[in-house]
Amino acid sequence: MAVDFDLACATHGDLPALVAAGRFRADLMYRVAGFTVALPPLRERADRHALIARLFLESGAAARGLRLEDEALEALAACPWPGNVRELRSVLRSLVALAEPGDAIGLDALPANLRAVSAMPAASVRDDAGPGFGGPPPLVAITRQAIAQALQDCGHDVAEAARRLGIHRSTVYRHLARERGRPG
Repeated sequence: MAVDFDLACATHGDLPALVAAGRFRADLMYRVAGFTVALPPLRERADRHALIARLFLESGAAARGLRLEDEALEALAACPWPGNVRELRSVLRSLVALAEPGDAIGLDALPANLRAVSAMPAASVRDDAGPGFGGPPPLVAITRQAIAQALQDCGHDVAEAARRLGIHRSTVYRHLARERGRPG
């Protein structure tokens, strides 16, 4: 049976470099790299405010009469989005699903981990990044700061901090164990 299809692939890796290092098959690269488009990560896009607003409306907010308050939009735009647009869309769909028709979505409606990131001064996260680091804060530093802030806000009640962050308490305990073994 004849099959006619187009294949679209996405990667964050440098395929020619991976081929040169022997970590990706050259013949496969030539098959999938017929036309290459480089898309910048969400955190580097100059139009991210407009993109977030548009995706919010497309996620069902327009149909439900929801509005995204400026402070929430700023917080969403400030996030590093390691999961890129997929992660953003997931958060926006959750916001829409949890809101009542006609609601204004404010900072308090955002997931705790995003509120924690948006509340951090940029320098406090970037300090952990190392010398010469000019890009977005690494996920490890963001996680460390978010868990530390949640624990402080909850009087070091691990179960409550985990609930506010939307993670299991064993994740917080694993993080704390790793931090204890980390050179200071």
